[in-house]
Amino acid sequence: MQLQQDILDEIASRFVDAEVTNRHVQHEYALYTNVYGINEVDPELQTLFDLAIQNRARSLSPADYRVLSDRFNAEAFLNYDTRSEAFQELIQIDDVGPKIVDEFLRKAVHVFGINSEWEYDLHVPLDTHVVKALVKTGAIDREGEDWEADLNKNYQRVVNVNPNTNPRKKVGYSDLQEGFEEAASQHDLPRIVFDELWVEHSRFISNPLLQSQSTLSELLLPEFRY
Repeated sequence: MQLQQDILDEIASRFVDAEVTNRHVQHEYALYTNVYGINEVDPELQTLFDLAIQNRARSLSPADYRVLSDRFNAEAFLNYDTRSEAFQELIQIDDVGPKIVDEFLRKAVHVFGINSEWEYDLHVPLDTHVVKALVKTGAIDREGEDWEADLNKNYQRVVNVNPNTNPRKKVGYSDLQEGFEEAASQHDLPRIVFDELWVEHSRFISNPLLQSQSTLSELLLPEFRY
């Protein structure tokens, strides 16, 4: 698998041209304040963490979710100096992986402005919608492997989501985050702008009736067009 930086650059440009660089954060802000009752002035970090862990790829039992929730220390989080320090501490919690940590940091920093100085250091949470959008636009070159037959539509067969590895066949977590940063920086934006890929795939690209309305519709590879 190979990352195609020119296509990442084009995706960032299309987000800017379409003025959708803040679409997902605005949607999430409305969701958390209107539905979950998060206080916009003094956001409840524990609730934000509890919402993030619900996005685990594999669910836990109710009792295990409670145990996991109790392992988060909001006071300690507020005392971290950098995003990197917060990430390294949170990743040590059992049953919490990089996607969940990045998702929580996105909610806290990007949506509610807690430790807002970390904005440009945020990483994009890598989940099925983000990676599928990258595959379907060709930003990740599958190098001849068939998405349906060879990869079984499993995004973790395309991207190694462990930040501490340097894979040979898959696209690496760090390589992808660096690619996001390079493309976003051309527009003086933080790399978290690529979180918009979640909206693009979950709401438009995967919907045969709305795919043509995607900001990225013209970039879709022929085999993924409806």
